[in-house]
Parts: sequence; C-alpha cells; structure tokens
Amino acid sequence: MYCNTTLASDTLESINRLWGYYHWLYLKMEETSWYLSQGGDDTHDSDFTPTKADMKELLAKCSKPIEEEIRILSQLYPTETLQSTFQQALDSIKDIQRLLSEFDLSDILYSHDALHSRIVEFESDIHSIVAAITTHIQTTTPLSGLQAKLITSELIKNNPQAAIQQIFTLFEDRLRKRIGATPEQYGENLINAAFGTHGILSYGGTPAEQTGVRNLLSGAYATFRNPRMHRLLEDNEQTVIAIITIVNLLIKIVDEAKDSDKEGK
Repeated sequence: MYCNTTLASDTLESINRLWGYYHWLYLKMEETSWYLSQGGDDTHDSDFTPTKADMKELLAKCSKPIEEEIRILSQLYPTETLQSTFQQALDSIKDIQRLLSEFDLSDILYSHDALHSRIVEFESDIHSIVAAITTHIQTTTPLSGLQAKLITSELIKNNPQAAIQQIFTLFEDRLRKRIGATPEQYGENLINAAFGTHGILSYGGTPAEQTGVRNLLSGAYATFRNPRMHRLLEDNEQTVIAIITIVNLLIKIVDEAKDSDKEGK
C-alpha cells in the first residue's frame, strides 16, 4: 500500500463521511427519544406519523453506511496493526444493529442493553480509528506502507542523504527476507540471487523483461544508492521524494514477483 496524496485524500474523505454518518445516527437517536417520550405509537393517527417500526428501521438504515465506511478504511489500510482497531469499531456497530434487529425499540433505548449508551460510546471508536491512522502515517515512510520510523519528513528535510540510504536499506532487507538470503549477500550479489539468470524470483513475461528488472534494480543501486554511500551529495527535498518513490516501486516488484522455476538450475 502507498501513503501517497491520493490515499491521504481518500482517507480524509472517508473519515469525514464516517463522522457525518455517525452524527446522522446520533440525531435520529435523539429524535427517536423525543418520539417515544411523546407516546410513540400512541400518537400514530395518520399515514404521515411514523411507527416504532419505522423509527427502528431508520436507525438501522443510519448504521449501514457507518459499517461500510469502516470497511473502506480497513481496505485503505490493510496493515495488521490497524485491523484490530477497525474490527473493534465493526463489532460495535454490528452490536447496535443486533439490538435494533432483535428487541423492541422502547425496551432497548435506555434499558436492556441501552442502545442510547452504545451509540454515544461509538464516538470513541471513531476517535480510535482516527488516532490509529494518524499514528500509522506518522511512522511510515513517505509514499509507502513500510514501517520505518527513521524516515520522517524532518529527516528528508534536514538529512536527505540519510533518508535515501535508509530507504535502500529497507529495500535490501525486504529483498533479503523474500529470498531467504544471508546477511553476507548484499548489493549486486543479492540482486543477482533474486532476479539474475538463475535467480529465485521471476518478474515479467519474457526473459528480456526479467533481465530488464534485474538491470533496473542494479541501475538504481549504481545511480542513487552507491554515490551517497561514498561521498556527500546535496539533494533537495523533491529529489529525495522522487528517489523514495522509485525505491517503493522496486519494493512493489519484489512483493509481486513469483517464485522462479529456474531455482536450483
């Protein structure tokens, strides 16, 4: 997954919708409380006055987009560390739906399992989601979902060379773990072990494409990583982000590569 500007925009829009749907549910709950305090079904004297069943159905309807929005956010952030937060919120909204499905409206609003309290307390679940996503974004590399607290906006601005070195270290670590390489394998040897002529991984539909991938990885090392390991370079923020974007693409290639049938030949 990639924490790019599109993801940031989608996240903001989804959270805004989530709050909007929750406020809609809360408002309808307050209207339902007033409705019951005025007698509920006892005041039902025309086709234009809602029944308890109508009010209960409306509350259930209000809960549905909340559930859907939580699922959207869980798909935007499929990382394991966030799933428990999303699941807790889903469990809470499904519990509200269960109450509305199984019990009489008058019995559950303020008594029994207290629907009113469940809806009020659900606000804390939304706060937990927002806090979890915020923490995740703050502790991931720019433009990627890799956990890398060492690569921050401050590092990119104040020490761009270190940021580039770190993203290549993350890439190499990911590649090494993917193919089960030893710590002694690094750089060109590691790349060849993964995507070389007898490499463990395969990416692309033809031998020429496989060679191209190997050359892409090797070229990125030679062009962007190696010079910064041996001398000081002056990189601006835009250059660093561009290089990080390239390395993220390399990581994506590693993740999507298939096991090669050439292994062991």
